[in-house]
Amino acid sequence: MADAKKVAYIRDLVRRIQELDTLFDDAADIEKEYFDLGYNTIGSNPIVDADVSTYVLTQADITNGITLIGAIKTLAVTYAGTTNAFKRAPV
Repeated sequence: MADAKKVAYIRDLVRRIQELDTLFDDAADIEKEYFDLGYNTIGSNPIVDADVSTYVLTQADITNGITLIGAIKTLAVTYAGTTNAFKRAPV
């Protein structure tokens, strides 16, 4: 039987991978919406610096965020088997 510290670590790992799996599930929708709504720099309704200044971000930050979402989509495919193994593990 695992000691309490090990059990806590495993529980935290399971919870975090389940959270990551949720992000994996959402990534494609986030990216698709960005382009479908024309928010990209050459889109019909691009996000500009004024749109995100309240968040202390720039248009370039948003573009980088979408690039990150694309990388997350790649990770989702690469690690689908791993995240699926954790999906229904009790926390």
